[in-house]
Amino acid sequence: MKIKIMLSLILFIIIMPLLSEELDDQELFKRVEKLALSGDIEAQYNIGRCYEEGFGIEKNGAKAMSWYNTAAQQGHMEAQFSLACLYDFGENVLHNNVQAVKWYTMAADQGKMEAQYNLAMCYEDGNGVDQDDEAALKWYTRAAEQGDADAQFIVGDCYDFGELVARDAAEAFKWYKLAADQEYPDALYSLARCYEDGNGVEQDFQEAYKYYLLTCNFASGGLYESAEANLSLAAEQLTASQIEAATDEVNRLLGNR
Repeated sequence: MKIKIMLSLILFIIIMPLLSEELDDQELFKRVEKLALSGDIEAQYNIGRCYEEGFGIEKNGAKAMSWYNTAAQQGHMEAQFSLACLYDFGENVLHNNVQAVKWYTMAADQGKMEAQYNLAMCYEDGNGVDQDDEAALKWYTRAAEQGDADAQFIVGDCYDFGELVARDAAEAFKWYKLAADQEYPDALYSLARCYEDGNGVEQDFQEAYKYYLLTCNFASGGLYESAEANLSLAAEQLTASQIEAATDEVNRLLGNR
């Protein structure tokens, strides 16, 4: 769904001058294809997306890859990332982890957050590249610094449990908090645990209660059950007024979403 929305927005930007005319999808495709054939790099990327998504033309993975490659070779970041994803997930093309890493790296070097995250996974798992914990943490951190909640939580876990890096409770708390601020359920739970245990932050059962309660609002399954159980345990350390204050704060936060 997100990809289709992105496609529509990009196409709108590229062909906005053409929108004074009433064009159907196929005619629109032909106009953008003409731009692509003339060497317009943005149009080349978008024709690749059209072939991948079936916008105005029948889906064709080979042609999508060809157009992505044309734009990617010229340094187009989004085309590089799209090409990497095709190789990584083997959609319509031969699965090739080495090529995926090559193009993820190019897009990541240009600052593509999603490429940085995927590249980190490749280094962590040794997919298409030699397994390298230091490189994995480097790219997870790059993505986390740009606001990727998944990466922020992973970096927090790395520092919390000493995975890929030496343990550092304060750093773990920092990254959990950034992901929790984006309503990331696992990070909300981990932040509550930090407050409950005084891990990387001063022990505060009221804050722990607040974040366990927030977790219950966003989590499901086993995480929800754990948060609910720990919520009751945290409540035993609080007065009725403290519980009320924490609950009011949660309601305020949820009301401001």
